[in-house]
Amino acid sequence: MVVTSRPGRRGIFSGCFRKMDLSLFLVFICLWSTTFVYFFLKKSETSMSDTPNILSASVINNHANLSDMHFKSIIEDTPRVLFGIWSVNTRIERKVRDQFRLLFETFANRTSDHNGKADARICNLGEFLEKPEYFPDCKVVYTFVIGAAKNQTRAPTEIVMETSRPLLIKSNKHITGKDKNNKDMTLLNIKENLEGGKSQTFFYLAQEVLHHFDYVAKCDSDSVLDLLVMFDFLDNNLPRPPHNLGIIVGAPYNKQWWKTNSKLNEDTIRYKRNAEESYLQDRYGNNNMKDIFHIYPRGEFYMLSADLVHVVLNEVRSGNYMEYSVGVEDHDIGTM
Repeated sequence: MVVTSRPGRRGIFSGCFRKMDLSLFLVFICLWSTTFVYFFLKKSETSMSDTPNILSASVINNHANLSDMHFKSIIEDTPRVLFGIWSVNTRIERKVRDQFRLLFETFANRTSDHNGKADARICNLGEFLEKPEYFPDCKVVYTFVIGAAKNQTRAPTEIVMETSRPLLIKSNKHITGKDKNNKDMTLLNIKENLEGGKSQTFFYLAQEVLHHFDYVAKCDSDSVLDLLVMFDFLDNNLPRPPHNLGIIVGAPYNKQWWKTNSKLNEDTIRYKRNAEESYLQDRYGNNNMKDIFHIYPRGEFYMLSADLVHVVLNEVRSGNYMEYSVGVEDHDIGTM
């Protein structure tokens, strides 16, 4: 897991390493590989048609060496994260959501030796926003994010500013079972999509409640959580306010690999790369784009400090991102 800081005027990953900095870049990658233990998320080896075994992560641990006072001080000092889990309204995904819920319930209900209290570090967004004062120890506030507009044909793919169209809907006749009226569901009033603006819409929602949070995370539903390692990472690695500025967490991906491993065809890659390289030349004043490594965080999981949520929305609203957008969600968010 990599934590990196963003220098410069704009762009979450200013993310351009020149050849003269290649040695530093290699050190960066080596440090990343040697800290693999902090990967509290790993991509499930199952396909989207299969249900990932979320409970393969070890979540039963009694913190035997922590006193109650020490444990309380850790909780109070841990940053709070809004944790969006990308999902869709299908039968398979309903099973996946149930497994996530079971994981969170198992973690929350296990007792530890600090006075035998249940672990209160995880809660859902709906309940938290209703009475945040009831959840002072909740540090990971999760929600399942679905594009749930009732008219999927005519609905927009994103909402990033105040309009006459509501950002959220309360219900949808196709949302049934345990999902119906469940407070862990965020029903965006947009057409379901991955690359067309779902992430930007979620960040708009996040901006509306950002005063409660220090970081905002996006997680794919086919990723596997190890909650103990995750909380260890939050406790020991993330800067607290007011130092949580320009921070992004995720597994870095080098865009140079697109040449041999991409879901885009060659003509699209060539066109998009030329457009982006021209944009970066204007932005950074570099006339030799061969000297640049373009790094962005992989989409299975990434986390932004609160200030970068504003960066994303400012880029989207201004239209600037269209100059370098390639229609690939993690790339486009990571380049803003």
